[in-house]
Amino acid sequence: MIFKKGIGLVAAGFALGTLGIKALTSNQAKKIYVQAVSKGLQAKAAGQDIIEQAKSNVDDIIAEANYLNEQEEQHTEVTRTSSTGDSGNTARAGRTSGQSGTKPRSRAATKKK
Repeated sequence: MIFKKGIGLVAAGFALGTLGIKALTSNQAKKIYVQAVSKGLQAKAAGQDIIEQAKSNVDDIIAEANYLNEQEEQHTEVTRTSSTGDSGNTARAGRTSGQSGTKPRSRAATKKK
């Protein structure tokens, strides 16, 4: 009796497997596979676009942070040198807003006039 039950289960499994293979290899199933892969590729492309945008934003943030750090270092350097009495940076620090593009005159040049 157990032997007959085992043979029946094996035969049923074989039949289901054969039907499954036939169903998986049919033209209709192939169309479904193509659609599924197509949707998967679309999702992948959308994900990559999001990642590229995030990378771009991170690069912008890093560039701005580096710029701020450079500005802070320059400000600290100017403050440090002006407090020690270094005359090399006092001409630059003494410019007015109207003189931003002009080269400051040295003290020797102003005495000659």
